[in-house]
Amino acid sequence: FFARAARGAMASPRRTERWFQQLVGDGDMSRRRREYAALREKHNTDPRGDAGDPLMATEGSSWASYFATQEVRKTIVLDLERLHPGDDFFASGDVQGALLDILTVWALENQSVGYRQGMHELASLVLSSRATDVLGLGHAWGSSSAPPNDPVIDGAPELSASYVEHDTYGMFCAMLGKTRVANPDAPQETTPIRVVAFFEDAPNKAGFDKSEVKRACDRVFRTLGAVDPPLQAHL
Repeated sequence: FFARAARGAMASPRRTERWFQQLVGDGDMSRRRREYAALREKHNTDPRGDAGDPLMATEGSSWASYFATQEVRKTIVLDLERLHPGDDFFASGDVQGALLDILTVWALENQSVGYRQGMHELASLVLSSRATDVLGLGHAWGSSSAPPNDPVIDGAPELSASYVEHDTYGMFCAMLGKTRVANPDAPQETTPIRVVAFFEDAPNKAGFDKSEVKRACDRVFRTLGAVDPPLQAHL
């Protein structure tokens, strides 16, 4: 329902323009798009044209990086294949391909967390909303076998069907926030909400009881006790 609502009548026109402003802020949008394009190319490099032997891949070699990337992509593909069953939009090749690259780039750029199940759901809703906002402005998302691969052009409009994937990555990164490794002070910050905290392991290998997910569950459980004590007791 929520996936369809993000693209349907409940979607406000130009909503993701406000999202981008609130999440990412001001700045050179063309630069942000180029940065994503460069990261996508970096993590999609195929070393089969290199002289090295893939059977002799060593740590740090192009082949080692390639094999590690393929393992990440395989894991993400398993989740994407089950994304919003029965919805043709999310099953289309362009949407699947864009989400695969977005999630792969984020995972490899944030290896202290990597890809975690559930990230694909968040990214899919951002992408579908952006795709809705650019209807009629070029590539029709959800109806092609592959996403557009246009070069980033300086001065391109903020709403552009060619750069839905790029813009989704920027909003997805901002929504998750900095990881604990990228910003050690992040867990003490009260705003903005660090969505990535719900995917991170507890500090110092403290286990699930010290994780942010457990704390969130505890907050929900306490609130439930105030609203419906019998249900809390039953659970």
